Amino acid sequence: MQEELMTYRYHRNGNVFTWWGGAYIEIAFENNSMPYDVYNVWDYEKDEPIIERSIRGLVNFIDEQFENEEEWARLS
Repeated sequence: MQEELMTYRYHRNGNVFTWWGGAYIEIAFENNSMPYDVYNVWDYEKDEPIIERSIRGLVNFIDEQFENEEEWARLS
């Protein structure tokens, strides 16, 4: 049985984080669909993502990344 692919999107501070459950979370500005950066969330030894495949997994990962304001400055 083939696994159903889901697209998860999270909007925060003018950015859109898009994840299809694979290796990368794409980061784009809300007014532009072209990603300007990515996060790699793949565990290559286990051949699976390091976060839960759900909107909750995406939101928790992004929120943890941006607890530190330096990360926001890097993406600005």
